[in-house]
Amino acid sequence: MATVQTNYHQEVLIISQKYKLKAVTICFLAAFITGGFGAAIGLVSPQLAAFYGVHVSHIVYLDVLNIVGLLIGNILSARLMERLGCHKTLLLAIFLGIIAQFTISFGFPLAVYAVCALINGACLGLLVPTVSQSIFAAYRASNKGEARLNILNFFFGLGAAVVPIVGGYIVHYFSWKGVFAALGSLYVLLFILAFFCVYRFEQADATVSHTKKASPPSENHQHKMLNLSVVLIALALVFYVYVEYIVSYWFSPYLQEEKSVAVIYTGAIIGVFWAMIALFRLIVGIFILSKVKPAYYLIISTAITIIGFLVFLASDSIVLFFIGAIILGIGCSALFPTLLGYGITQANYNSPKITAFLIMSGSIGAAICLFTSGFLGQHINKQVPIYLGPLLGIGIIILVSIVIWKEKQASNA
Repeated sequence: MATVQTNYHQEVLIISQKYKLKAVTICFLAAFITGGFGAAIGLVSPQLAAFYGVHVSHIVYLDVLNIVGLLIGNILSARLMERLGCHKTLLLAIFLGIIAQFTISFGFPLAVYAVCALINGACLGLLVPTVSQSIFAAYRASNKGEARLNILNFFFGLGAAVVPIVGGYIVHYFSWKGVFAALGSLYVLLFILAFFCVYRFEQADATVSHTKKASPPSENHQHKMLNLSVVLIALALVFYVYVEYIVSYWFSPYLQEEKSVAVIYTGAIIGVFWAMIALFRLIVGIFILSKVKPAYYLIISTAITIIGFLVFLASDSIVLFFIGAIILGIGCSALFPTLLGYGITQANYNSPKITAFLIMSGSIGAAICLFTSGFLGQHINKQVPIYLGPLLGIGIIILVSIVIWKEKQASNA
């Protein structure tokens, strides 16, 4: 059957130059502050367990409520972004974060902590899709959406690097409560700034050109967002977020309780991991993805991640733990934003619903991680959850390879 070149018009969301600077500034600052929370909760999990008189695995189990809230936020985010706009959705997310952080810092009973975990999860579930959609829209016209998502995630990583390092000293010299009070204060400042920096989306027509069989696709096919490639990338996001949560939640108790590493050094090791993520997300977003196809970058970086896990697991000294954390950070650096951007481009058309679906897939990975790693850490030992990291890395390579194969098959058809 003959092939023909066809063009059709498609409505896409963009942020005009008038609002671009405001949107980018607010989103980057929100990513910085929010990135610190996950690292903070992982760092102080042994102190939280001691304060409430429970096993550290019980804190991990309770933080599943964080993921439940995250999923609720992800589910609601697409509808809220469409009805309220990204700016108002972001304000709502920040407000929820203020409530959660300050309430946790007061050290109320464990039941209240559980409720705050749910609220904070909702904050993250609304905030991450909102800032991701905003950045993608701000740079969509220049075809730099994927690369700029990596820069956005540089700020997530930067926050996750700074908070454990500073938080380690706050915990050592003051209390774990001070970490959450500091995060709450940063959210207050962000809310004030975001309230006065309003930005809006606009609709623009984009001409999409592609080659296909002479018979046109059905109307239903044109309006169907999901396809097998998107689902495979969503599953890869499940695996990756599982890997990231292993580092966030289990490195600290493993180092402090199994390897007797002081909290200051533990915070520094986790901080170095996130610092490498932040630094290399910036490098990848600006330099590498403009020269290397995202799919091939994903395979290379996942292989580096697997090596980092093996080095960390074989380590028995602080220096080697730092080296393992550095390799892991380099490998993990741009996996999430590149998978996210790659998944968005695999969809039949762009929509906030695709962004929310992919991020929600990662949230499911986090929930699975907290359940299974908590069980393994409690009933076997704290090293077993970390063993899953390299295995999941192999899974990511397989899934991305299948998508590459499907792309080649489609181009040769």
